[in-house]
Amino acid sequence: MDPSEEQAAGPGPGQPPVLFLNGSYGVGKSATLEHLGDLLAERGLAFSLMDVDWFHRSWPPAEDDPENVRTEAANLAAVWRNYRRTGPRQLVVAGVIADERDRQRYAAAFALPLRSVRLVTEPAVAEVRLRGRYRAQQDRALAWHLARHVQLARRLAENALDEHVVDTGGRGPRDVAEAVLAQVGLPGPVPSARRDDPGRSSARDVENGRTAPSPG
Repeated sequence: MDPSEEQAAGPGPGQPPVLFLNGSYGVGKSATLEHLGDLLAERGLAFSLMDVDWFHRSWPPAEDDPENVRTEAANLAAVWRNYRRTGPRQLVVAGVIADERDRQRYAAAFALPLRSVRLVTEPAVAEVRLRGRYRAQQDRALAWHLARHVQLARRLAENALDEHVVDTGGRGPRDVAEAVLAQVGLPGPVPSARRDDPGRSSARDVENGRTAPSPG
C-alpha cells in the first residue's frame, strides 16, 4: 500500500508542525512523550501523542515492505487523520529519524513539516535504562537494543537532522519535557490551568482507565 493513499489532511488554519522526539534507544523518548502530554494539557493546548513503535510491530511483514516502513507510515497517517477530525492540535511523535528518507517519510505521512528534537544521554545511562525496561523473559530484545544503541546514537549525531538537542542524563522525564518545550518555543505554563481539563490525557488518565497507555 502506498502511504500517500493514507495521508492525513494537509496543514490547516492553526495547525502547527509535528514535534518529533528523535533519539537512540534508552534516551527516554517514551517517558518524555507522556510528560509532554501533561505539560500541553496544563497549558490548555490541544494535542495528540504517538509512539511510532506501536505502528510497525506486526509480523510477518509484507514481502514488498520487509521493514514495515510503508505499513508504519500508512498506520500513522490513518490515526492522525482521525485525531485531526476534532480540530487542529499539536502532534507529538516519538521515534527515530536516522536519515533524510526517514524525515521525508514521516512528513509525507502527516502531510506536515517536522520540528525534531534529539534526546541524548551517555551510553552507560542508556544501558541502565534499557536493562530496567526489559524483563528477564525479554533477553533477546534487550540484547538486540544493547548491541545497537551506541551505533544508532553515533549515526544520529553524525547526520544532525534535528533543530535542537536535549541531554536527558540526570534529569527526570518531566524536566526533559519542559526543556523540549523551552527549546521549540511553545507557550509557557498557565498557572491557573485546571488539572481536570476536559480531554486531558496523561499517565494518570491511564491509571484511571480513561485512555490507552503510551508504550514504555
